[in-house]
Amino acid sequence: MLAKKYRLSAEDFLSSGRYFLRSEHFALKFWPNQSKFNRYGVSIAARIEKSAVRRHSLKRKIYENLKSSPNQGLNILFVYNKKISNPEITVRDEMLELLGGVLKKQRTK
Repeated sequence: MLAKKYRLSAEDFLSSGRYFLRSEHFALKFWPNQSKFNRYGVSIAARIEKSAVRRHSLKRKIYENLKSSPNQGLNILFVYNKKISNPEITVRDEMLELLGGVLKKQRTK
């Protein structure tokens, strides 16, 4: 699990992201923050995964994969859109692809 200072607050979940990327299973919103490190949030609706245990397990896996991402001073919100049959394999690949897209967008600004 990420330390609290690296997680988005509930108020940040409601604010709209300036930039938006989408993959098959995720939507990613990101926007700059005032700190030198990234803050992350993960949202998985109960309609996607009924079991709270599975939702929290998937969130922990997502947060674990985010620990090694480079700091750019961004707020990044992952919204899980579609159930994955084998989340261990697909989640990491899609997240790395989306984070690569974030890097590209940041460089072009």
